Amino acid sequence: MDNTTAGHQRFAQSQLEKGLKQAIASGKVVLGNGGWVELDLQTALHEKVKQPVNGGADGDVKVNGQRYEYFKTLWDAANLKMNQIELDDADKGKWAGVRIERVGDSYNVYYFNGTAPNVQDDATKLGYYKNTQAMQEHFGNGQTPMTWKP
Repeated sequence: MDNTTAGHQRFAQSQLEKGLKQAIASGKVVLGNGGWVELDLQTALHEKVKQPVNGGADGDVKVNGQRYEYFKTLWDAANLKMNQIELDDADKGKWAGVRIERVGDSYNVYYFNGTAPNVQDDATKLGYYKNTQAMQEHFGNGQTPMTWKP
């Protein structure tokens, strides 16, 4: 493993990506065209679940056969525990996440990194969170989105 802050973030993001891909491939998460799901690690505890995580979805998204309502269901569908993956101590005060968006018969995988202790302080307050292109522009940090076909 690359023992740098960026390397630790990429490792953490790879775990989120793997879980989301498995959930999509198994049918636990179903995305309509243009729909997306995202899991985030952050250094601030989420006020409701009391863990350093977050997440979201937009568009036509079903989790375990139900319309998406809350990010905790994404963690469960991805077979990840919310306290299983953490950012490195060097990342304190920051967040990192992975978004998978369906585009036709394939999926785009985005890697985001922010400088606030949680996603809301960076992306949501600025109005970017629901806009994948804005998220890529402001939080992609030069990481190129990958295309995935299950």
